[in-house]
Amino acid sequence: MDWNRLRNAVYVTYPYAIAASRTINDINARLVNVTDPSQRKAIIHSKEKELKQQFGDKITQLSVYQGKILMKLIRRETGDNCYEIIKEYKGGFNAGFWQSVAFLFGSSLKQNYDPGNDDKQMEIIVKDVERMYGYKS
Repeated sequence: MDWNRLRNAVYVTYPYAIAASRTINDINARLVNVTDPSQRKAIIHSKEKELKQQFGDKITQLSVYQGKILMKLIRRETGDNCYEIIKEYKGGFNAGFWQSVAFLFGSSLKQNYDPGNDDKQMEIIVKDVERMYGYKS
């Protein structure tokens, strides 16, 4: 993997992964005692709308490669892959649809993050970004 390309992709996408992690934690905190399905859906929809307003244009401008890196970083930050996250909040049909879209672009929402082996270089870069910008993982 080209170090500079990977480093640039991590620099661009890591703030989005941090935002995704914070959003998921916020949604989970709001849903703790909510049992009514329509109320759960309203909370999720409201947060989704907020995210689209904040990041929609920026996310759609990412390259396919940057998207792959973002999915790995979301896995790193949340512990769940993107497929599991979409399935949890939007349902299995939506997760399957987006998995098919990812597959068309040569990717997968079910990517793993392995900082000890396959993603060792990425982890080094992430640690540098965290040190430089004060992110907490």
